[in-house]
Amino acid sequence: EQNYWPDEKSWQEKKARFTKGLKVVGAFATKVAVNKTTGQNIDINLDNPHSLLSEIAEIKNEIRDIAKIIVDSPQNPSNRIVFFVDDLDRIEPGTAVEILEALKNIFDIDNCVFVLAIDYDIVIKGLEKKFGKKTNENEREFRSFFDKIIQVPFSMPTGAYKIENLLKGKFDELGITLSDADYNDYVNIVKLTVGYVPRSIKRFINSFSLLKNIRVEGENYKENEQEDFCLFTLLGVQISYPHIFRLINRRNDFLNWDKSFAREIGVEEINVPDEEHEYLDEEWEQIIWCYCQKDEYLKVRAMSIIETLNYLRDKLGDQVAEIMENS
Repeated sequence: EQNYWPDEKSWQEKKARFTKGLKVVGAFATKVAVNKTTGQNIDINLDNPHSLLSEIAEIKNEIRDIAKIIVDSPQNPSNRIVFFVDDLDRIEPGTAVEILEALKNIFDIDNCVFVLAIDYDIVIKGLEKKFGKKTNENEREFRSFFDKIIQVPFSMPTGAYKIENLLKGKFDELGITLSDADYNDYVNIVKLTVGYVPRSIKRFINSFSLLKNIRVEGENYKENEQEDFCLFTLLGVQISYPHIFRLINRRNDFLNWDKSFAREIGVEEINVPDEEHEYLDEEWEQIIWCYCQKDEYLKVRAMSIIETLNYLRDKLGDQVAEIMENS
């Protein structure tokens, strides 16, 4: 909102053009995402009759013009404008790649720095249709795609903080006491669901605390560590894998899922990798794996989902369905 133009009218005109420019770029990204995800050809109505690509080229010039004026202004102590692009890895990987390709045309504007916060291992899945499954032999092709877009790659040092300490600190704040062994189980559920982002972990814990307090206020509430762990695990699944959570809601005895249920959820044939895997030797695991193959987001996370539910089974034993019902 700082005014780097000689008069208010000029500032308002530039700000309006700049805002429209960002909306057009956002509209283009949205169109790509909707078309890719739904298969529908979504047209976006814009005041300017030019195509979206022409619009982006025009907007690029607008942003370049505005950035130069801001940077050159005597009142401005900074010589860069920074744009943050976040959460690309939260959408389907193929869509994220297409959005990157669509927006890369504005990433070389003078005096502007674009920071992309993405999970490389997730987004890279979107290139498999182009290069095939990633191997040691073709990894260079995958890297080359990002090298053409990203000039300075930087990996966030996730090891700089410990999830265990963050989780324990949040639980202590909420008055939740657990044994060391239980903390380890909760930590593993966090890793398998919401992941390592502190902000996501805090929201997860806050939601768990709210639901736990609601249960405590119930007339027939009795403290039950198994039910608490079940609630925590199911919440993690609901937040991270809502499609899987809906399946569990539909039939919570997931250990007894069979081919009949598989057909109900659209899995007509069960095909799993030939190599042996400890989490693909039971029918319910195979059904989940096959179901996940239909969705790029779930496909990447299929084994984490199966491992999460195995954690629940190992922790709750034969009573898993009954405890899930009570949770």
